[in-house]
Amino acid sequence: MSISIAVDTARTFSVIILMGVEPKLDFNTKQQQKTKDGILKWAVSVAAQTVAVNGQRSTAETMSVTVAAPANPVQDLPPGTPVVLENLYAGATDPEHNEKGGIRGGKLFWQASGVTPLVAASSGRS
Repeated sequence: MSISIAVDTARTFSVIILMGVEPKLDFNTKQQQKTKDGILKWAVSVAAQTVAVNGQRSTAETMSVTVAAPANPVQDLPPGTPVVLENLYAGATDPEHNEKGGIRGGKLFWQASGVTPLVAASSGRS
């Protein structure tokens, strides 16, 4: 059984920067993965700075976030754009033994319903 938890991005990350996007490919067929409804899956790469909490230092992480969309969900955004990950979820897959005696799964994954540019609040100065 895998688990998926909603992430409060405003309380978790101080900034999220778009790095790039590519189709999320099936490991065996090398074809772009689709949802059960036939929507294409995309792997959106971001760099995220965590918020310092309980005396711990903030850290920078690179993340690959799966987004389902009929077309490239960030096609109009250049790399380096600060973004918001809409409805971000973190999940983990169950580890299981494979036929070679190793373990597969047991990995953290990220999913979001969309990616939008972060619109900075106006400073009110002219």
